[in-house]
Amino acid sequence: MPVSHHGNAAATGESHEEATPTKLGKEGSKAEAVGTNQGVKVTPTQLSKEGSKDKVGADQGDKVRLMGKSGDVGSAPPGSGAGGSAPVKLHHQMRIAPVIAVTVESNDLLYSTSKGCKTGVFVSKIPKPSVLEGIPERSFLTMVDGAPLDKFGMGKKEGYMDNPLPFPNLMVLQEELKDAFNITYCKDGTEANHSVNMKWTDSYELGVPVIEEPLHQAKSREFEVFAGVTIAEMTANHIQKLVAAGADPRLGRFMSPEARKDPRLLVVHIQSGTYASHVLAPGMIIEKINGRNISNLGAYRSHFVETFFRQPQSGDASWQLETDEGVIFEVLFKEAWDHQKAQIRQSPQFSYLVTPAVKSVVLCNQIEQLLLALKEKNVNEVEAFLSEKFSSLKAAGDTSPEKLRELIEETKEKLGPNLGVFQAAEDQVSSSVGGVPGSGG
Repeated sequence: MPVSHHGNAAATGESHEEATPTKLGKEGSKAEAVGTNQGVKVTPTQLSKEGSKDKVGADQGDKVRLMGKSGDVGSAPPGSGAGGSAPVKLHHQMRIAPVIAVTVESNDLLYSTSKGCKTGVFVSKIPKPSVLEGIPERSFLTMVDGAPLDKFGMGKKEGYMDNPLPFPNLMVLQEELKDAFNITYCKDGTEANHSVNMKWTDSYELGVPVIEEPLHQAKSREFEVFAGVTIAEMTANHIQKLVAAGADPRLGRFMSPEARKDPRLLVVHIQSGTYASHVLAPGMIIEKINGRNISNLGAYRSHFVETFFRQPQSGDASWQLETDEGVIFEVLFKEAWDHQKAQIRQSPQFSYLVTPAVKSVVLCNQIEQLLLALKEKNVNEVEAFLSEKFSSLKAAGDTSPEKLRELIEETKEKLGPNLGVFQAAEDQVSSSVGGVPGSGG
C-alpha cells in the first residue's frame, strides 16, 4: 500500500532570538504525498491544517513559523524610537523549503523491475514546487545526508537519538537552513547525488497560500465589496472553511500545490436580499471582470477605477463578473455605485464598504479636479508634474490609495502659495463623487 510520512517540529524563541528546527514528530501516516513545511510552529493557535489524505503538506513552508527575521510586518514598542531605551522587536516568519513527493512503499517487484536498485523508498511523482525538483520521478530515494533510507522512506540520523525519522524530517536537521547536503537516489540501477538546502526562496511561493498568522499578514485580510459581492484573493484557509461549511466540495481540488500555483479571486460573501444573492454564492471563483481575465485584487482595483472613469454620461456601463464555470453576474455600474455610496453615508456600520477600490476612485477624481483647477489658474509647472506622474501610475495600473495619496502630498508641497487651488479641487470632489466618508484616510 502507498505509505507516506510527515511530521511536526517544535521550536521556541522570542522575536529577537534565533531558533533552530529540532525534532520532527509524528510519523507513519498513510498518505500518498509527504512534506516538511508543516514543520516548525511557534504560533499560539493553528489557523489552518495543510494537506489531505492524498497530499500531505509541504507545499508552502507556511506551516513553519518563527520570530526573528527583520523586514517583516512589525511595530516598535512605545519609547523605542531614536534615543529610546527599549529594543525594537519585529515579528518574523521563518519559512522552510517545501518537500513534496508522492511516495510508495517499495517492494520486491518494484526493486526487481528497477534495473538494479535494491534499497530506498519509491518516488512516483514530485509535484511543484518542491525542493526535490531535479530528482527524476520513478526513482528510489536511498539516502539523506548520509542516513540510509528503508523501503518506507525512514532513516536514522547519526548523533540524533536512535529513532527512525521520515526522510523529510531528516532534511531539516542541519545547523542552518542554508547548509547544503546530498540526497542520494537510484534510477535505472545507477545511484547519483542531488544537492539541496532548506532555505526558503520566492520561487516556492504559491498564488493560493496557507495563512497561519493573519494578524501579521495584512494582505491576507484585504477584500473588495461591490454590488453586494465580497471578493478576496483565495487562500487555502478559505477552501477549508468553505468546504467544511457545505460549499461545493470540488473546491477541494485547490488544496493540491499544483492547482494553487496561480492566484485566484474568490467570492467569500454575498449580501442577502441583493440580485447577487440570486446568482452567485460563496465559494465561486471569479475568472473574468467585464470580459477581462483578472486573478488578484490589484488588477481588480485597477479595473474598477478604469471602469468608473470610462463609463459614458448616460451611466449605462455594466459591471460583469464571470466565474470559472461560466456563471455571469451583471449590473449597472453607476446604479451599484450610487447604492453603495448611499449605504456608506447612512451609517458608520457600513464603513467596511469604503474599500481600497472606492478610495482610489475618490482620490483619482480629486487629482482630475486638481488638474482642471491648476490649468484654470495657469499653475503650469505643477500641472505638468501632476499630469505626468498621474499618467505614469495609470499606465502601470498602480492606482492604489497609498500611491495616489503620496502623489497628492508631493503636489501640495509644490503648490506653495497656490495651495488654495487644492482646497477648491477637494470641494469639487465632494460634490461630484458624493463625498464618500472615510475615503481620503
